Amino acid sequence: MARNTDESEIPEGRRRYLWLWVLLSGLAATGITAYLIQKNLDAKNEERFREQSFQIERTINARMEAYIGLLRGGAGLFAASDEVTLEDFRGFYERLNIPKYYPGIQGFGFTVRSSPAQTNALLRQFTELGVKGLRIWPEGNRAEYHTIVYLEPMDARNTLALGYDMFSEPTRRKAMERARDEGTAALSGKVRLVQEGPAAEHPGFLLYVPVYRGGKIPGTLAERREALAGYVYAPFRAVDLFDAMLRE
Repeated sequence: MARNTDESEIPEGRRRYLWLWVLLSGLAATGITAYLIQKNLDAKNEERFREQSFQIERTINARMEAYIGLLRGGAGLFAASDEVTLEDFRGFYERLNIPKYYPGIQGFGFTVRSSPAQTNALLRQFTELGVKGLRIWPEGNRAEYHTIVYLEPMDARNTLALGYDMFSEPTRRKAMERARDEGTAALSGKVRLVQEGPAAEHPGFLLYVPVYRGGKIPGTLAERREALAGYVYAPFRAVDLFDAMLRE
């Protein structure tokens, strides 16, 4: 099992990108515009409206920072051990008490990178680490695979995502490549989560933190691309995330 890196601080521009994307996505997905209008029907004062909007912005920004911190903590689990078993990962997840402290998150997972030549060894490795019946999908030959091997809670919905090669889908791949190349957290564009099934009505997105072999962020772009071992990541449904935020 590869070791992880200590994450550098997310630059101000990246933080602004994160909350701005989530804000815009949520506006379309969950009706925040309607929420604000309703709340301000009896408050036509423009300054009050601006303050309320700013408060929501600050809530989103703080919440996204918390999620990034959560994923960094997960990455630290891999930095602390050469091998992280399913039992180790599950125990770590349960100690986090995510439903209470990180509302809106759909799961907490790890995806591992492999080449076609490493596929069989990868399947054997994670079978020994506690994952049974792992199958990489979708089928097809690709230059590299980024397979979901751990995902908690392991309920009926999240079970659907095990073995999925996240790099096979362009929107996910774009965010993963950005995280890999910059050595920072990266948020995807709007996707249909595989947990949702083909008839999903609610848009989703994913947050990634890269995991590198060797325990530190490599110094050059070429070294980061070479040393990438996988990602700690979290899937979100926009409607659930914003419902949780706006209740705070």
